[in-house]
Amino acid sequence: MKKEIDVKEEFKKIKAEIDRVAQTQKILAVVIRLSITVTFGILIYLAMIALNFIYPIPTLTAKFMFYGLLATILLMIIFYVVKPFFDKIDEESLALMIEKKYPQLLDRFICSVEMNKSEAAKVFSPQLIKALWVDTDKVKKALKLDLRKALSLARGKRYIAVAIGVTLLAFVGSLVAPEFILKSTTDIQPLNDLLKNLAKQDLSKEMEKQKQEQSKLEEKNKDTVEKVKELLEQQKKLNQEMKKSLQEKKEKAEKKMEELQKKNPELASKPWMPGKQIKFNPPKVGGLSGIVTLGGK
Repeated sequence: MKKEIDVKEEFKKIKAEIDRVAQTQKILAVVIRLSITVTFGILIYLAMIALNFIYPIPTLTAKFMFYGLLATILLMIIFYVVKPFFDKIDEESLALMIEKKYPQLLDRFICSVEMNKSEAAKVFSPQLIKALWVDTDKVKKALKLDLRKALSLARGKRYIAVAIGVTLLAFVGSLVAPEFILKSTTDIQPLNDLLKNLAKQDLSKEMEKQKQEQSKLEEKNKDTVEKVKELLEQQKKLNQEMKKSLQEKKEKAEKKMEELQKKNPELASKPWMPGKQIKFNPPKVGGLSGIVTLGGK
């Protein structure tokens, strides 16, 4: 009596092969994406070092830029780097890629994958599925094929090499021009001390210089404010003196008028005398033509 073929068991064998390749592909994708993220972060960091070298950045700004870069890299790792681990495996695409890499399989592997579905049992006989997989397995073992090598590992190696290169460049840049990294890590004392020892440079002189410049600027602003206050005080004093002078003149004029009224009341009543306000009566306009007439007629 023939032993009954367990189709599910055959499915597991095919699925295991695909899973091994898929797992390697995911790891490769993560490595490539991590290399891209590291390269991106390091290039931005190098740009910050160059900017600080050309135009010194204040410590607070350097901290903001550095921590902002770290936050960006962390978000990229969460939402970009590890994403392939959660992607669904495209078994057919993997099988086609393997077939292109190893044409000796003669489409056996892709057919095995196509049959590795629950619908296949309804269409194909278990004997056919097993025979096809056994034939595929024999070819694979005879040729000593490692299906995982169908993946393009060279591309991943290039990305890793670039990431390592820019990382070394950033390390050298941090030693040559350590001002930015030292300013941005002042809150992380152990790291800051380590970087100081590596760079063999203490920024105390530079920090003191910055404080002196800041102090000079504050003193200059203070002097400017004091000068403005002095000018305002002088203007206020001048206004008071002018007001006082006008008041004195007015009082003198009124006093003279009083004396004149006592001596000569008729002369004091004249409109052109000091202290008198001359009233001007505007001419009246009348008539249809608007011609000035006497009494508005």
